[in-house]
Amino acid sequence: MTARNEIREKIAIATKMLLAERMIGPFGHCSARVPDTDLFAILGHKDDHVKDASEISSDDVVLINEEGIVVEGDLDVPGERHIHLEIYKKRPDVQAVVHAHPFGCVAFSIVGRSPKPIWHLCTVFAEGIPIFDSSIQIDTPELGQKVSEVLGAHKAVLLKGHGVAVVGESIEDATVSAVSLERSAQLEITASALGDVREIPTSELTEDLVSLGLTKDEFVSAQWDYWSFRIQEHHKG
Repeated sequence: MTARNEIREKIAIATKMLLAERMIGPFGHCSARVPDTDLFAILGHKDDHVKDASEISSDDVVLINEEGIVVEGDLDVPGERHIHLEIYKKRPDVQAVVHAHPFGCVAFSIVGRSPKPIWHLCTVFAEGIPIFDSSIQIDTPELGQKVSEVLGAHKAVLLKGHGVAVVGESIEDATVSAVSLERSAQLEITASALGDVREIPTSELTEDLVSLGLTKDEFVSAQWDYWSFRIQEHHKG
């Protein structure tokens, strides 16, 4: 399998994961750099071809250049491609981006604060998550630049009343991190109804360890493999 096809397959799997977690619907998308090229792979515009999650495949992923023009694939590029493109321009370390609209994260953005590191699956966001203070659609390079500036060197940025953009060292990392962030947001909302929310102490946070002694890479790999298996088994039925 070529690098391009592998990236396309992974984006199709990531999309199914995000759909299963109700983080995206008709809108929302993930992307990744295509190795050894100046191209990016991104899910094609779903509005034009509404599908059940089981039908999404690598054929629904298009390749675009740095200007956001489709160079390979039959679908249109998403209007908010500029979130992805401008982040890639500003952050050479970023290999993948997830843009989603999960209720928990959106709820936090509306009240102007980000989820706290309250459980082990969200410690990668311990340095904080900035908020882009506008709910406008990010459909121009200029707006994409503003989002990337607010993101800075962080792992994610909340978009007020809109959604979230999460970055990663790989499509697996970005997707698993996005799911973990939304689960943490929902957990904090639930916990806050019971009493004061207590953050994980700084002394217990480490850069590499996530949970149960796993390194970040091991955790991402385990989560990705688990979800890939679940998706394959679900669609067999």
